[in-house]
Amino acid sequence: MLSVEECKRVLGSNFSDEEVIEMRDTLYQFANILIQKYIDTKE
Repeated sequence: MLSVEECKRVLGSNFSDEEVIEMRDTLYQFANILIQKYIDTKE
């Protein structure tokens, strides 16, 4: 998992740690959904 510092480096310092964590977690959830859908279509 990417650290808050790594995410802030990409996003810029305009966001609080809490906002960065929420964005990061949401993107991980979205990626997991996409990966699962891809796996389901290949079975």
